[in-house]
Amino acid sequence: MQKFLFVILVLLLAETGITYAQDPGIPDTVNFGVCQSYIVAEGDSFDGKVRVPLRIFNDEPLENLLICLTWNGPIICDTGFFYGQRLDTNVFGIFDFDNEFKVIGVNAFVFEGEIIPDTGVFLYIVFQAFDTGVAKIDTRSCCFPECPITFADTFTGWRPPFEPKEFELVKSDTIPGDLNGSSRTDLVDIIILVNFTFKSIYQGFLRPAADVNSDCRIRLSDVIYLINFIFKAGERPKPGCAF
Repeated sequence: MQKFLFVILVLLLAETGITYAQDPGIPDTVNFGVCQSYIVAEGDSFDGKVRVPLRIFNDEPLENLLICLTWNGPIICDTGFFYGQRLDTNVFGIFDFDNEFKVIGVNAFVFEGEIIPDTGVFLYIVFQAFDTGVAKIDTRSCCFPECPITFADTFTGWRPPFEPKEFELVKSDTIPGDLNGSSRTDLVDIIILVNFTFKSIYQGFLRPAADVNSDCRIRLSDVIYLINFIFKAGERPKPGCAF
């Protein structure tokens, strides 16, 4: 199995002689926010994206953290991106995954400075869905004994409480690129997308349906993509993840 890049953190833990103890302040927590999905039917199959927010509460500065996750259900991991102010220029964030073994690793550490105390979303995990149904994310032991979860300050490490997440994957009736609810894509959808992209005019459309190139952002490249599909028989719009 792929050896995650968090080996860096494990070496740091060993070098600093960190011992494991109780959380020194208010108990830190790791859980998930509201999961969002956009799944469409394509013939007899399904395709879609799911965005899962990983939330962390830490009331003390940290030097490193390590979280190992696993999942089950009709999804595979696509990407992940860190969010918020805790990962400033002095904090290194690593997101890694292995779809064969259904393992996700999250690692953040500093050589100088600290991961500031904060609460809220720390990371968004994006999955690709290939069916409807129920999915679940939980922790798991991984490559190193420090997994499944470790937080650490200068001298002490601890394992914060974790809450797994179960969520339902439901088919959407809105096809990608259909921004006016007409069940098709045409010039009107391009106009709506242009107004949103360049004039910040939002007309109530399903946001991931506007992310037609499925890069989790709505911008000029989506306008070009939709124009090419409608007028030049380009690639079909994809289910997006710009929730």
